[in-house]
Amino acid sequence: MVLYSGSIERTSFAEIDEEKGFYEITIHPDSKLTLDFVRLPSRPMVIINLDGGKSPEKISFFLRKEIDAIDENSVVQIQVTGSPSEKVLKLLSTGYIRSIAPKSMNVRFSFRSNRREV
Repeated sequence: MVLYSGSIERTSFAEIDEEKGFYEITIHPDSKLTLDFVRLPSRPMVIINLDGGKSPEKISFFLRKEIDAIDENSVVQIQVTGSPSEKVLKLLSTGYIRSIAPKSMNVRFSFRSNRREV
């Protein structure tokens, strides 16, 4: 019998605190079952909160410092808040992130505006 336990990798930031693994099931001669959870290593997930209202220079310095401080195999979400200027939006490109992040690091952006719609 095979039981599918789900993904052994975190696939969403909703799973950031979940342990990944599988259960080893032992069926004893007396028909009792033993379940043993076997933990698997998972890539670290990191959220970087970034104030998009700062200057491109400050943002560049901040991102380099943050990325240098985390595991190179991390899955990273950069949450941009505020109202980034055109210069900041140009800075926050895939090419720029690839130039400062290790190739083994997965990076994605999330933009959250402080603007209110009326």
